[in-house]
Order: sequence, then structure tokens, then C-alpha cells
Amino acid sequence: VKTEFTLAAIAHNLRKLAKKVSALFFFTYFCRITSRKKIIEKNKDGFKIKMDNRRAA
Repeated sequence: VKTEFTLAAIAHNLRKLAKKVSALFFFTYFCRITSRKKIIEKNKDGFKIKMDNRRAA
């Protein structure tokens, strides 16, 4: 009975941990996406400038 209880407790703690980890992972993923979008926009601007310079030259 005691082993079953400890297993249940471990499973419960794992579930709690999994929720925390998934929330944290989602948050970091979301932050990465938003920052990546900003980086892509900056790169697009830089790329446009390069292309314009090539056309001018």
C-alpha cells in the first residue's frame, strides 16, 4: 500500500512539474517567436537596402 501511495505522489508531483514546464516552455517559445519576427523584419529592411544599392550600382 505504501509503495502505491508513493507512486501516486510521484505521479502527482510529475504532473505538477509538467504543467510548470509546459507553461514555461510555451512562454519562452512565444517570446522567441515575437523576437524572431522583429529580427526578420529588421533583416528584410537590411535586405531591401542591399538590393536598392545593387540596383543603383
